[in-house]
Amino acid sequence: MTTLFAAAFGVFGVLHFLVNAFHYQAKLYPSTYGVLLIGTLVLFRPQARCLLAGLLLVLGIDAWLQMPSQSNHTIMKNALLLGFAAAGTITAVRPKTWNAVMQQVIPLGRVILALMYFFGVFHKINRDFLDPQVSCAVALWRAMPLGLPAIDFAWFHHIAIWGTLVIETIILVCLLRPSWRRIGITLGILFHSLLALSDYAMYIQFSMLAVCLHLLYLSPEAAKLILEGERWRKLELVLSSNRGRLGLVIWLGLIGLLCWNWSFSSAGLLWLPVVVVLLWLLATPGVKSAPRHGVGLWSTNWSVNAISVLFLLNCTAPYLGLKTAQSINMFANLRLEGGASNHLLLPNAPEPFSYLDDVVLIEDPGASSKLRYLQSFGLGLVYYDLLNEFDRHPDISVSFWRNGALLKSQTAQTLHDDMDRVLHPAWFRKWFHFNPVDLTSPKPCALDR
Repeated sequence: MTTLFAAAFGVFGVLHFLVNAFHYQAKLYPSTYGVLLIGTLVLFRPQARCLLAGLLLVLGIDAWLQMPSQSNHTIMKNALLLGFAAAGTITAVRPKTWNAVMQQVIPLGRVILALMYFFGVFHKINRDFLDPQVSCAVALWRAMPLGLPAIDFAWFHHIAIWGTLVIETIILVCLLRPSWRRIGITLGILFHSLLALSDYAMYIQFSMLAVCLHLLYLSPEAAKLILEGERWRKLELVLSSNRGRLGLVIWLGLIGLLCWNWSFSSAGLLWLPVVVVLLWLLATPGVKSAPRHGVGLWSTNWSVNAISVLFLLNCTAPYLGLKTAQSINMFANLRLEGGASNHLLLPNAPEPFSYLDDVVLIEDPGASSKLRYLQSFGLGLVYYDLLNEFDRHPDISVSFWRNGALLKSQTAQTLHDDMDRVLHPAWFRKWFHFNPVDLTSPKPCALDR
């Protein structure tokens, strides 16, 4: 299992670098380039445990430096990295140790994927996602390649919306049922392959991470059959040859060039051979009839299970009145801020916390580029987020509307008492942050909210 996961995770490492460099345009640290380098080396030698440990280490370091991030795939990746850290990845360089580590982390990976599908559906059960005029399902479809957006009819919009909900639900059910799990793995990989083709955003890194997590649903016997099979040996021979390695580098370079050019749909098409190879490996003789076990969502390591629980709480956070960013609210048109809710099942979410109720609108952003962006698009932000901006940039002066009153020329000094009373420590705010608030009704689809 470790070798198979490492091969897929190496591809993810490279794609994760590309999305940070070109789509997110994040600050690039030495660790960021380390992810690119070691991710590529892992592809050349997926059986080398020290290389996988190195990739996990630099990903963890870079994750801390890049926080906070709005990306949902990033919180999934970070939770998985925490699981590896809790299971002792850094010192796990011997095969026997690695086997024990993987057995402890596999349940966490399964939980992350299952919660992604569950909340990926649950968050979308709202008026605006079901509205073809603004639904993200329609917006993402219109960014598909190969002439697919020409299928732009009212009846098809409903198919795209309801099809998304139904397919993700079917995948989740299949993954959780041992006798259907192979179908769930295959359907999940195919679904995320389709998502990777949309030019609405760069999705290939998210799709690749989802593929890695789907592989963790394989039974140990099925994974062993793949790694001992003729197909895997043929793949190893190709990738261990000079010609194969050169081809791999050229392939990754072309994907990187397309991402640099923001040709995300073309990059997704060029990424599809990964899916073809994986499905070919999953069809290895004997895998279909390999023994099936229970779901296995509970680890023998209590600290890994604690991460699973924390990830669950992270997904429910918006309904508790807590943070909205990185809550697996992926293109769901969900609105819970400002005392309003468009969710059909939770029109009056419990919200024991009041962070989301306190929304401000920027009148004069001063020297803050973030606040200038929000003002230009008519977006609001949670007051906590504004206080955090003052803490990060104490020299700015901002005028904003709060509770119907215009507060002019506010600074970190004038808001010192609120900042001291409300803000959590800086390390906590790396995880606790918010999406921009779109007060439009119905809420349109957008990348940042």
